[in-house]
Amino acid sequence: MTVSVVVPTYNYGRFLPDALESLRKQTYPDWECIVVDDGSTDDTMAAVRAAAANDGRVRYVSQANRGPSAARNRGIVESVGDYIQILDADDLLPPSKLEAQVHMMETDPLTGIVYSDARFFEDSTMDLLRYRVPGPRPSTTPGTPSLDPLLRALIHSNIMVVEGPLIRRSAIATVGPFEESLTRMEDWQYWLRCALAGVRFVADSAEERAVRVRVHRDSSTRNELAMQTSALAVRRWLDGRLDDPGLRQINEVRAHETLARMGVLEGKDGRLMVGVRHLMTAGVAEHRLNWLLLACGLPLLKMPGRERMLALRRMLLRRPGKW
Repeated sequence: MTVSVVVPTYNYGRFLPDALESLRKQTYPDWECIVVDDGSTDDTMAAVRAAAANDGRVRYVSQANRGPSAARNRGIVESVGDYIQILDADDLLPPSKLEAQVHMMETDPLTGIVYSDARFFEDSTMDLLRYRVPGPRPSTTPGTPSLDPLLRALIHSNIMVVEGPLIRRSAIATVGPFEESLTRMEDWQYWLRCALAGVRFVADSAEERAVRVRVHRDSSTRNELAMQTSALAVRRWLDGRLDDPGLRQINEVRAHETLARMGVLEGKDGRLMVGVRHLMTAGVAEHRLNWLLLACGLPLLKMPGRERMLALRRMLLRRPGKW
């Protein structure tokens, strides 16, 4: 059974050799690699051609810049494998991932996705960081959606990085392509779509198969406001697709928490009225007095340091109204 490894890349030529070398070190030999160059202007083409010259399983495909989802979709269309593995150009796969997870898939034909955990490493030192993706790592439990721990965990937050899952091609045929209008959180939305479509997830908790995610200054996750804005868009998309009231409530509360975070970030970036509006909306919806107080305090960011502290002290000492 062939695994098609799709590597979307945009100006990550400096990282590509490491990503492709992690693929060459796989203990499972039956793979192909499609590197989709999404309009790069650096040495991406040269890096891929050098890798392809040493390993005929590596192919190069180029397109005009259309974003990561479009690049992944192009790679999937170009691929021929029974399974799909996404690998971002700045990240790494552990050596036994493909072999172990193909075996798990072949053992249980009803499994549509097997997913690994993730470990983050510092680009400059290659040292592993203590941070991990928060949340549980459950497998799908067939039956009532509201009782499925995998779906509940995904509604609460994105519990897997894009390299984590190995995906059966038939699951992609059922769910469809990645949403190209999203440039962030598109992988989370895809896992939600899979879960809602009944695709069965199995968690692979083996530490030696945890994928490696590089942390560097150009990482897409560095722009926190953009990430939170995309997360809110996914939650609004999800709201109309949940039939269970309990699951809708989880999503609604998390959407308001996201809106409150966006309010703080907007305020820090100087868009005070936008920040106040976000915090007020979230605070009223969830009856969160601390968010409402924070909304009142955001305009203080424009004041000089001493005046800001005195105004904040007066505001906090004022007796709050009945809530």
